[in-house]
Amino acid sequence: MLSALRETLDLIYLKLKFSLVLRRLKRNPASLLMKTWCFGPESLNSSDDFYYGRLPQLLQQRGVSFLLLCGDALGGNKRTFAQAVLKRTQVRSIPEQLLAPVWAPIVIACKQIATSWQLYRLLRTPSDGKFAVTCARALVDCLSPSTTKNTMYYYIAKRAVETWRPRAFVTLYEGQSWEVPAWNGAKTALKECLTVGYQHTVVMPYSLSLTWPNKGSWELSTPDLVLYLGERTKRMMKPGHEAHKTEFILFGSFRRSPGSFLESAPRPWRRTVLVLPMGSLPEAKLLFNFVIPVASSLPDHQFIFRCHPLVPFEQVRLCLESAPEQCRNIEVSDCNFIEDDFSRSSVVLYRSSSAALYAVLNGIKPVYLDDRNLFDVDVLFELTNWRERVSSVSEMEEVLRRYAATGDPGVSEEWRRAAEFVNGYTTAADDASADRFLRRVMGDGRQTL
Repeated sequence: MLSALRETLDLIYLKLKFSLVLRRLKRNPASLLMKTWCFGPESLNSSDDFYYGRLPQLLQQRGVSFLLLCGDALGGNKRTFAQAVLKRTQVRSIPEQLLAPVWAPIVIACKQIATSWQLYRLLRTPSDGKFAVTCARALVDCLSPSTTKNTMYYYIAKRAVETWRPRAFVTLYEGQSWEVPAWNGAKTALKECLTVGYQHTVVMPYSLSLTWPNKGSWELSTPDLVLYLGERTKRMMKPGHEAHKTEFILFGSFRRSPGSFLESAPRPWRRTVLVLPMGSLPEAKLLFNFVIPVASSLPDHQFIFRCHPLVPFEQVRLCLESAPEQCRNIEVSDCNFIEDDFSRSSVVLYRSSSAALYAVLNGIKPVYLDDRNLFDVDVLFELTNWRERVSSVSEMEEVLRRYAATGDPGVSEEWRRAAEFVNGYTTAADDASADRFLRRVMGDGRQTL
């Protein structure tokens, strides 16, 4: 309840501070609303969106009115972030918190307390142990502040759709907890509003929200339309969506260069390992701690630590068992574009980062760190060739030595098969992707800016 009170006070301050700007934004139409995540005020300087890529520019070129609903994934100062969003000139954007009703955090907190009490009563009734454990865990999660934040997206989406009455409300489609409340909020406000989920990242066997979403319940558990990466992801998702009558449209990813089947050939002689965690502190800590002794044993190799924007290196540095600065062959990447790191690497060490897909296309040999104490999160789990799996420092050293001694294989058949796999998994998004999407959402007539 205290966190809900703090959230309410923050909302009151933001609405008072930016009330005039909000009123001005509400007067302009938006036929598309697109929810995205940013990584602090600095990430707003780019005209490309981290997830939607060049889609905002393509919409502008086609005269389609749209509005980006921006949230700060880093959870920094709300006032500073809101100011940075509202100062953007290249892309029409709004900080999503300005759309949240000031009373929403308190209402949600009260519902959380009421629901937790019901769960407690169920927990106390005679039942089998598994049911009691399930109720106990649900009770704890129900009272979590993250549950409040996720539920807020119902009210944010509802208010946004009520205000602009768009043709479509677009979110990411990762299986995250905030997505379903957002779709339900949009549909509550306007049934005719098309809910769209952009499947921009990997689909894992355990991603049941994407592969076999819940059916037969009261909530809307899928979007009306899925924009998918490639035929492999569609194959994994479509059977579970048939009962929901979900439409699928090929969109692809702007993280790929259009028109290129193979980006670059393998280059083992570079002896450079790109260490690539996803946006998770435990994963970054695991990978970087694993690599430091490897770097000490292989002075003829270079190692590049590249952090996800969600977890900057300054945060990871505090969790490392030893200082990477002690190894002269370790550097922390300061490149804005991952392609710059791809161009100087020969091997990528990863666990769950979807960037490993694009590394393969750039001729980089993937090596998965298999920790048997953790769940298997290999994003290339369907790839049967060219990828290596290691679980110890000695295995990693052996893989690197053996690969560096390969010589110049040119465009090897093994790599070509791996690249073909990735090409079936993710395609390059381009103008045609935007046009396919707009034909479905807007029809022949388009609402202009």
